[in-house]
Amino acid sequence: MSENTKPIFYTDKDVQAKHQALFQGSTRLEVGEILAPGTTKTVFEAALRAFRDIVGADGVHTGAALINYIDPFELWEDTGRRHVPSAAVCPQTVKHVQAILKVANQHGIPLWTISRGKNLGYGGPSPLVSGSVVLDLHKMATILEVNDELSYCVVEPGVTFFDLYEHCRKNRLKVWPSTPSLGWGSVMGNALDRGFGYTRTGDHHNQICGMEIVLPNGEVMRTGQFAITKGAAAHLSKSSFGPSVDGLFLQSNLGVVTKIGMWMTPQPQAFMSCSMDVDEDVDLALMIDTLGELKRQDVLQNSPIIRNIVAWSSSAGPRKEYYVGEGAMPPHVLTEIQKKLRTGYWMCKFSFYGPKNLVLERFAATKQLVNQRAPKARLRGDLHVGVGDAGVDAASIPAAQGGGGMAGVPDLWTLGVMDFRAADNPNGIGGHCDFSPTLPARGRDVVDWYKAAKAIITSEGFDTYVGAVLYDRTFVMIHMLLYDKEIPDHREKVDRLFVKLFAEAKKRGLSKYRSHLNHMDTVADTYDFNDHAYRRFVESLKLRYHTDAHR
Repeated sequence: MSENTKPIFYTDKDVQAKHQALFQGSTRLEVGEILAPGTTKTVFEAALRAFRDIVGADGVHTGAALINYIDPFELWEDTGRRHVPSAAVCPQTVKHVQAILKVANQHGIPLWTISRGKNLGYGGPSPLVSGSVVLDLHKMATILEVNDELSYCVVEPGVTFFDLYEHCRKNRLKVWPSTPSLGWGSVMGNALDRGFGYTRTGDHHNQICGMEIVLPNGEVMRTGQFAITKGAAAHLSKSSFGPSVDGLFLQSNLGVVTKIGMWMTPQPQAFMSCSMDVDEDVDLALMIDTLGELKRQDVLQNSPIIRNIVAWSSSAGPRKEYYVGEGAMPPHVLTEIQKKLRTGYWMCKFSFYGPKNLVLERFAATKQLVNQRAPKARLRGDLHVGVGDAGVDAASIPAAQGGGGMAGVPDLWTLGVMDFRAADNPNGIGGHCDFSPTLPARGRDVVDWYKAAKAIITSEGFDTYVGAVLYDRTFVMIHMLLYDKEIPDHREKVDRLFVKLFAEAKKRGLSKYRSHLNHMDTVADTYDFNDHAYRRFVESLKLRYHTDAHR
């Protein structure tokens, strides 16, 4: 058995050290021995031997090594509801995946698939059903293609945003990847969980074009034009003959995705990073309505990111630097933070890409409408232009002038957010859980929800963190609930907050765009039309392949 508590997940030593520090430092209790549900020790040991025969002894983890497969922010860590795996198995090839599925089917072992396990705030690598074997795909990390003429890539599940970025830099490719707030996650995993980044192609799941999937019965399937042997438009066109089935494999357990095509952003001749901030909620509504109209008119190219002062301050340092006391930070403290950080209560970031003259025209059109519709908003832009015929060098753009994520450059700087509350305690362990409803992109609806959520969150003594993304017609508002795992009262309050927030969201016909493990059933229950016809349809597909796999 692999009892090594320090398996290597990243070749970059700094990233590996941060991974190890997070998982080793955040888990309060050891991982005890647990069997896969519905199995005996004899059956489970037989399955482990079979897994080792497939991937080698170093590719199967049990015992202490499973600390890397526990949610570092686990709220229910010391209860019977804890999410823990019985083992983890790490394939390197599609044939390995097929063989692992065959063994799992033969022995009745449930699998929980992860790419990099960095879905932090939503359960990380932990399995929904305790005792499941984690199918960890991080060793399948080949960048199969990056085409900078037609701006797409094809990657395996273990490819991180750092990997893709460095590949493009090393090979001087004229294309920018899209990266979320933390670059150590999987390009594929983030897209399949409907994650988002900050470039023109930041709505990641809408950039998927052609997937390869190992179905539960071990059969390998490809989708779209990728289903044509040597298809010329395999990763160029979403159109194909017959039903489009790619969406079945987003946030699902209907198969194991092993290859994915993703559209990317062409390296622009010019890049302008814009910032916009306001102080009052009424001005937030005007800002959303104004930018939403510009987005729908295709003036704005990427999806604006909006944060409030709580979110911005949590990235700048721990809460104790601003406030020491019970309850949420009072308004006068937040005002002082605004002065210190020289920003508004609400701040927004977006960018323009392309030929210099078009970038300037887009900015001018934006400024004109902002001045008309949201006169109290403060709008700024930093222009960067490539030298000669060359495009903009993303790495040369200073962070203070809009470099980083909106130019496709990944980093890990937001990791410190998790210590926002824990820094108050010498023995604190930072954690966060996220509540993230999808709202209509109307200012009044957004502000109305924000006020209701703020009343709920502050009633339990937490600060109302808001990070949000504005799409053409929807607005995803992420409430990050930051807490100290070492304080039982914090964990209990976060649990209560989710119950209250779900109840408020249900009244408004809202649901989350992705879910923590603890709340997946609750989120699924919100899709209740015609006695949950949607869920019953998806479950029938799962049953069909589950039955086929056992024949």
